[in-house]
Amino acid sequence: GGTYILGQDQDRPGGGFDASQAYVGDIAEFNLWDTEVDARDIQRVKDGTYPGNVIDWRNAQVQTFGNVRTSQYLIDPTSTITDGAAPDFEKGTGVAPERPRPSPPERPEAEPFSYTFPEPQSKFNYVEIRDPKFFNPTDFTIAWHMRTDSTGTGTVFSYATDQQDNEIEFYGSRADKVFT
Repeated sequence: GGTYILGQDQDRPGGGFDASQAYVGDIAEFNLWDTEVDARDIQRVKDGTYPGNVIDWRNAQVQTFGNVRTSQYLIDPTSTITDGAAPDFEKGTGVAPERPRPSPPERPEAEPFSYTFPEPQSKFNYVEIRDPKFFNPTDFTIAWHMRTDSTGTGTVFSYATDQQDNEIEFYGSRADKVFT
């Protein structure tokens, strides 16, 4: 198995974090499947009604660290994002717009929620997903919603094993608007 982290690049499983690689912004509806999600299920993914079979966002056991906070998240994939473009999930621009986020005291069970990774970037702000199923990272699908106004986007997600510290990593640069 491996270690699943939101908001940080892992230089070793579950650690070796660097503030300059930290994500700043919101992450919601992060799901992981151990197969390709087919075209007929894409709408269910967009609507938040098709949970991942490795990581099921709304039911995953997680631990938050640092100043990461939980907020209500209202799914509206038809809204416009802040630069005026409509989200297009098929082209990978499914970024949700800014919206009010009341801060409930605890994570709502099975209700849409997001994690907010605040500025400034910090090696202490991250979320560890504790209960995913084991999977072979050769065939998989990951889908998530995110929003950031940060000038340095950082690492949204990393999966590390004892054999490979960046088995899977999504790191973005706001200037490039690309995630690799």
